[in-house]
This record gives sequence, C-alpha cells and structure tokens, in this order.
Amino acid sequence: MFFEEHTGLHIDDQRYRGSGTSKANRMRGFWTVEPDHVVARVLLAMIAHATEYECVPADMDDALFADVHRIIARLNQNPSSPVPEVDAFTASVNELDFEAAAKHIRTAIEQNEPATAWIACTCFR
Repeated sequence: MFFEEHTGLHIDDQRYRGSGTSKANRMRGFWTVEPDHVVARVLLAMIAHATEYECVPADMDDALFADVHRIIARLNQNPSSPVPEVDAFTASVNELDFEAAAKHIRTAIEQNEPATAWIACTCFR
C-alpha cells in the first residue's frame, strides 16, 4: 500500500522478486528496476513516514541523516541519463497532438521535471 500510494507501483510485483520474496529483497529489486527519481521519491516518503510516526531513533547521527539526504538529492538530479520510458509512447490518432506531447514530455524529463512530464502523459492519453 505504501509504494502504491507514493509511486503507483506494487512492491509485490513479480519484477521486484528477482532475488527473493522477502521485504528486503523486494526493496533491492525495486532499487534495481525503477529509475533513480522514483527510488528517491520512495526514500523521501519513507523518511517522512518514519519521522511522522517517530520511528527514527532519537540518537540518530545527524551526519548519517545528512548523507542519506545527499544520496536522495543525487538520485533526483541525473538529467544526463536517458529515460527509456519516453520512447515507449505510441502515436495517437492525431499525429500532431502526439508530436507536441512527446516533445513536451521529453523536455520536462531532460530538465529533471518528472512531475511535469507525468502530467503531460496523463493529459494526452
């Protein structure tokens, strides 16, 4: 439920079970399969959840916490890597609408704005 709420993905999906079905192995599978920005989104949500429900130890090392946030920031800023999902779009009935949408989506992804690309995807379905 947590992964679905924050990513729309099901952590129990077969594609995350390459190393086994335990929670840790499914999480490792998720990290391997999903793009960096999706992994970063989940990690931020996990931190927020742990903070909200006071699951973070009171004596948590601030340096470690800062390292975690630097890793998440690095996962979020990888605009130079190609996003294979963009090429998965197929043309709709109106070829001009598709071309405009594809151009807008690719630009948003290249500018590291996945949310903008997602909105464009949902508008042109």
